[in-house]
Amino acid sequence: MPDLFTLPLRKVDRPLKIHSKLLAADLWLVPTGNTEEFDAPTYSPQECRLLLALDLSPAELKAVHLTKKLFQGDLELAGDLETLRPIYHRLFDRYREIESRYDAGERDLEAELQKRCRQLNYLLAQVSQLEKLT
Repeated sequence: MPDLFTLPLRKVDRPLKIHSKLLAADLWLVPTGNTEEFDAPTYSPQECRLLLALDLSPAELKAVHLTKKLFQGDLELAGDLETLRPIYHRLFDRYREIESRYDAGERDLEAELQKRCRQLNYLLAQVSQLEKLT
């Protein structure tokens, strides 16, 4: 199974309708800047990257999807550093847990470590952008 973080979301050049079994709902993956109206909530490649980086539980993901559907809005990472701190700590703790298991001899965790590194890198990039604004 390919690593979801390496999917070429930047290459999305047309709307793609997806049925999510987890959400029990349809959604659309649309290119950035698309203004068409669709019969289900739309997600840009940037929003997909954000959801992947946050590593939400199924319940959290459903809540985000329902909120997006209800308010017909866009997903954005919170605009202040204090809000990002608990997210970073949660992701970092998960990374350290997997790193400890790897150090203890579980050698089949390389892909999981890479995934966690990508999540942290994404979040740190967002923090860097926020720090430039302040």
